[in-house]
Amino acid sequence: MKEGTFFYHVRAGKIKKVVPPGSKEGYYPKAFIDKMVEAKELFILEYAAEPSIFEQATEEDIKSIYELGVSLFGVTEATPYEILLEWHKKNPQTYYVLKQEGIVTGYMGLLYLNEEITEYIMSETTYRTPVPPATEVLPFVPNQPIAGLFVGLGVRPGMGERRTHYHGRHLIAGCIHVLEDFAKRDMPIKKLYATSKTKYGIKLCRDLGFNETEFQGDPLIRFELDLETSNSPWAEKYREVVKQHQKKQKRATN
Repeated sequence: MKEGTFFYHVRAGKIKKVVPPGSKEGYYPKAFIDKMVEAKELFILEYAAEPSIFEQATEEDIKSIYELGVSLFGVTEATPYEILLEWHKKNPQTYYVLKQEGIVTGYMGLLYLNEEITEYIMSETTYRTPVPPATEVLPFVPNQPIAGLFVGLGVRPGMGERRTHYHGRHLIAGCIHVLEDFAKRDMPIKKLYATSKTKYGIKLCRDLGFNETEFQGDPLIRFELDLETSNSPWAEKYREVVKQHQKKQKRATN
């Protein structure tokens, strides 16, 4: 919220100052202010005239991705902002956002981790999946295949079922475009990974043809899609993109 807008609401009595007993200093409840901002943004999105835009996330967008994660999964389950920012700095092509009227309505993450931490996350663990430090994040290197990517996706809640589905489809289309672009830059992806314990995340992975692994007593389901062997229609289409690019490259070198 802009400073001028904030003090306008204070003067109008919409944002009230809280002074603890025995103290002269007070504060303005952040949670209440956040709700005001959210309500305003949802109103803007309801009557948005501009189409949504899918683009690579900037450093400024990382805060919005964190806040969206908190609204979806809660503070304890969302990846901390500082970690997201470190991942972004290590590999700026990790996150992508969907924006409408300048407001982030969804995000997509393509986290490239080393083989050891990937195997650990996908194996049976006795506690919640660890948050990998930035040292475990790998950069994308042109002309080098990518062993595997962890895919994450989130759509802003509160927009209504129709708009949520629209933004979700737009994110998936953007993800496919990014992965195909990687293949055209000689960085074909071998596998995609995902983890989820929400019904929407689980349904999405199943619809896209991911294989799933469940461990007794663990609500988190692990998903894996082998783009080189899966009979998923999307995987088959991806292999065709890789094949056509390789043919093009071969003709160019002959």
